[in-house]
Amino acid sequence: MNSDLYKIIRILLENGPTTIDELAYLQNVSRRTIENRIKNLSQILKNIASIIKRGNSYSLSICNYNVFYQMQYKYLKSGLDIDDPEEKSICIIYELIKQTDYISIDDLADQLALDRRSISKSIASKENYLQLYSAKVIGKQGKGIKICFKNEAMILLLLRNIMTLKRNYIDSDRFKTIYASLDKKFTDKTKLKEIILNILVLEKIRNCHGQVEDKMPFFEPLWNKENVEIQALVSWLEVHFLGLTSTEIMFLLSPLNLDKNIYTNETKVDQLFNENRKLVYSSLKKSVINCGLNTDTVYYKIKWHILFLINRCILRKKINETLPEETAEKYPVAFEFALSLAQIIETKYHVKVSLGEINYLVLYFQQYITELNTEKINFAEKIAIIKDLRNSANDYLAKIIKKNLPKAKIVVFNQRQDLLKDNGDYLFVISKMPFVYKNIPVINPNLLFKRERFTAVVTISLIQNILP
Repeated sequence: MNSDLYKIIRILLENGPTTIDELAYLQNVSRRTIENRIKNLSQILKNIASIIKRGNSYSLSICNYNVFYQMQYKYLKSGLDIDDPEEKSICIIYELIKQTDYISIDDLADQLALDRRSISKSIASKENYLQLYSAKVIGKQGKGIKICFKNEAMILLLLRNIMTLKRNYIDSDRFKTIYASLDKKFTDKTKLKEIILNILVLEKIRNCHGQVEDKMPFFEPLWNKENVEIQALVSWLEVHFLGLTSTEIMFLLSPLNLDKNIYTNETKVDQLFNENRKLVYSSLKKSVINCGLNTDTVYYKIKWHILFLINRCILRKKINETLPEETAEKYPVAFEFALSLAQIIETKYHVKVSLGEINYLVLYFQQYITELNTEKINFAEKIAIIKDLRNSANDYLAKIIKKNLPKAKIVVFNQRQDLLKDNGDYLFVISKMPFVYKNIPVINPNLLFKRERFTAVVTISLIQNILP
């Protein structure tokens, strides 16, 4: 039964005999729509209640009070906003996850107080969503439908996200009991609460499907297994869950992979930093290097964010930040880098990088382009220009530089060899012909006329200059 049909029942129960015009007005639909809904409702209520028409009015006659009120109870117990298609779909997936075998659509409809058509439509609308978890809903004639996963570990991630979204699926009493047991064993209470949520998820999956043995693809634990608190927690978990698998342990402790915390294994993190460096460099070559920037400097500033971005994607963990729109137009250099990196991450880890993650990465990268803009006037940096242009062109370049860096000292060299002989340190070098000079960016004069790219060069060069 959907909400439109349920509203007709409530109106007839509360108002008694009601004309078709009144029903149409109260539901803001046509008379014909009301007639169709009453016809559908009569089929659903067969042998439970009857909708009787007298003249132009309808009234409700209940035949079996116990079944009728039980039906209403199921509808209300679901705690579901049936008018919200997204919430309806999540509720259906949640019920399918709990099933140990096939369930008929009729039985599922009864459990959720929905109609068959609504269930089929909701499942179809979530096909792409389920693909993110390597899952799909399959049907078998005579048996019904069920949800299947190519990798069992994905069922944990999907249920975790559903229970995070729908807090009413969490047994609060059970949560408090586990928290009381682990409170003195774990210092970081925020992480402890996230781990307890995972414990509740695993309890549900164990009750329905048993052990989870498939490995989580590409998952690398970042916590220190020798940490006393970690060892105490794992010992408690092994007692609580008989035959606890390595995949289940990794899932339960996975919140420790999402930010730097007191349990982080620095050696493991450094190892992943080195692995991610190659990944990120291929993106930087398409954007940062085009600006003449040093890739080591850029990676140094964003390596933690990249590490946790990858882990969020692997764990299908959504970010909650509300981000501004039109980042591509506002920050083209940062967007070029973020989009390229997202594509590489998706290919390597077989995940989907959300638009929110891309925008977040754009802003994270962009902050190094903007954070020194207000400070850069305080730097009296030297900038070298190779005199391979006309004097008037060199003067114009100097004006552009002074506009962005009023205190900058500009040193002009007649040719590259003079700069090499000078061997001085500069914020960056401007030259029509590219060459390598120490670890300092050498940029083309044309870049100065592209405001966004030039700002990136200036700012990140300043960052590079002040790093130890």
